[in-house]
Amino acid sequence: MNSHILRVLLLSPVFSLLTMAQSLEGVWQGNVTLPTAPESRAAIKVTRTDGSLAGILFLLDNDAQLPVVNISLQGTTVKMSIAGMPYEGALSADGDSITGKLTRGADTIPMPLKRATPETAWELPKPPAVLAKDVPLEFEVSTIKPAPDTNIPSGTYSLGTSEYQAHGASLIYLLTFGFNMHPKQFVGLPGWATSDRYEVNAKLPGKGRPTDAQLRIMVQDLVKDRFGITLHMEKRELSAYTINVGKGGLAGIKMTRSESQSSNGGGTFAGSVPGTGVMTMNNSTMADMASLMQRVMLDRPVVDQSGLTGRYNIALKWAPDDSQFIQMNLRLAPPPGADLDPLPNLVTAFQEQLGLKLELTKAPVDVIVIDKVSRPSEN
Repeated sequence: MNSHILRVLLLSPVFSLLTMAQSLEGVWQGNVTLPTAPESRAAIKVTRTDGSLAGILFLLDNDAQLPVVNISLQGTTVKMSIAGMPYEGALSADGDSITGKLTRGADTIPMPLKRATPETAWELPKPPAVLAKDVPLEFEVSTIKPAPDTNIPSGTYSLGTSEYQAHGASLIYLLTFGFNMHPKQFVGLPGWATSDRYEVNAKLPGKGRPTDAQLRIMVQDLVKDRFGITLHMEKRELSAYTINVGKGGLAGIKMTRSESQSSNGGGTFAGSVPGTGVMTMNNSTMADMASLMQRVMLDRPVVDQSGLTGRYNIALKWAPDDSQFIQMNLRLAPPPGADLDPLPNLVTAFQEQLGLKLELTKAPVDVIVIDKVSRPSEN
């Protein structure tokens, strides 16, 4: 094709529309009614980082934001996971609308979406200010009540500018979230710690949004207080994954160091689209990566033994097996006939793409022993 003709085609409105029709990037908006919130204007902002899609759902009339992962488009079928709840819809021929439903337990919730334009877009909230350092890290008011629906995935939560909510949350979920540990690192819990589900509503202190680390401290204290928990920590040898420098040594590290080495940058994302495991992290330490992997991706604790310091930008893609992405219901089966051969398994991907060694072995791991626990009292 003549280069001039090709250049004209690429710049033409028709080409732009065709390209947009095949993309989910941008802002999608519509109305949705959740059991935990009245009808609200909902806007999903989808962005692409290192080849992977991630998003945020803004419930604009309810001051809440929910993480959106596992975003994929195959043909006209759109799939994503919104705070652990699967969403599936059909993209219109012009790429401007999605007819879809959100699944929450046994319920399906209609959630049609339209692609926002400069003329129709609702105003999205600006990133809230970070919680001031002198504000006590404790919720001002909190309620914990039995969840009316125990069929939803444990750990569906939202964090607004004034409130933290966890929906259908088990005690083991609250503990793993608060202490940033794998469920296998807790010993002495009763059976109901997994089976009982709760609705948690807690008012944030002061003005500003807590960081992940601040929020975890607040959840720790809330759980220990309301469930009457006393505990102590031990070191025990457990089956775990360890992260070490790969066979190429320090010279073989393939991650790029983050330009900003402060603790305020970045963000994390991990997901499993059909047939593909994806992890991208920005401005993250090796401890950040180990934490994310054990909370979301792997079936046992992950211990960083690499000795690497500083912060890195990380991009990893692999073919997941059946033991991965089961922690928070993120595992999606590959489509029929999917060819996974081009993608390596996780261990091989670690060496080839990051220059690191991921090994399943026995390792000393921090374990929290629960000495005393009881169901929460009535609010």
